[in-house]
Amino acid sequence: MTLDEFLNSENLPSLSPAAVQIVRCANDPESIILELADIIRNNEPMSGRLIELANAGQIQQNRAVTSIEQAVLLLGMSRVSSASVAISLNQHVDRDVTARDEIAVYWKSTMLQATAAELLADGNPHDAGEFFLAGLLADVGQRALLLYDRHKYTALGQQARDESRRLVDLERDRYGFTHVDISCHLANAWELPDSVVEAIEYQHAVVSDLLDCESESISKTAAACFVASHVADLFMDAATENAVVAIDGVAGRFFSINTQQILHQTRVRLGQVGKVFRVDADSLPAVADIMANANRRLTKMLTNIMNREDHDDDSEVVAG
Repeated sequence: MTLDEFLNSENLPSLSPAAVQIVRCANDPESIILELADIIRNNEPMSGRLIELANAGQIQQNRAVTSIEQAVLLLGMSRVSSASVAISLNQHVDRDVTARDEIAVYWKSTMLQATAAELLADGNPHDAGEFFLAGLLADVGQRALLLYDRHKYTALGQQARDESRRLVDLERDRYGFTHVDISCHLANAWELPDSVVEAIEYQHAVVSDLLDCESESISKTAAACFVASHVADLFMDAATENAVVAIDGVAGRFFSINTQQILHQTRVRLGQVGKVFRVDADSLPAVADIMANANRRLTKMLTNIMNREDHDDDSEVVAG
């Protein structure tokens, strides 16, 4: 099956009509908050969960948010738009009964990625919504591939972890395209900002691509998506050996934050909003355990490299 054939199949997720309207309204520079509130109000499940999100973690508020107008004012149009996409996708996730367990793992990883990306906005409402959206959609192509080729695709993910290889490389070998290609197609089809599409393309970049270039040539949305992807992999025990190095390098350069800090903040925030997005945050591993495991894997990798170099040196001596 070619990419074009796959993109025309029934495996692709879709947004609800309400989510499509919300995204278009939020992206229209002439729209006002009352217009967005009217669209949301006409969809009771969506409005209920957005109000729930507005109340999540708002410790300093004197009063609870009780109306959709209050929720939109508090969250901002960008965050409301991105949250509506997450809520819509989550509704479809619940219906994917053919691969329920695998989809549940995908959804937890996706929400970890979206949450970590949002936190890197450091309180900027517009950036928070865009970063969240990029993290949310970065791996939506994985869900499509799970529904298309459940058992083989699950095995492919395990192979990537066992062999410390990039999943996108294995996908390209098997299918001729990757989940990133699918994710970018969907982001374009849903009329999302170009910066979100660019960020999805960068999520599996080599760390040097982001560190060796001029900072102005890489958007902060792309940098956030890259960092958030590695954060989610650490939580899901699917990270490469150099994940901490990658996060510290890119997050330190673009956001002045290190791996341990973003892991801790992500865990806390998902604990606050996990109920809204149907994610069990209580089952997440402790940050200390994640860091210890990551450091063990990095040490093992470096030891193996040193042993190979010593072996090569000995071979050269014998040959000489």
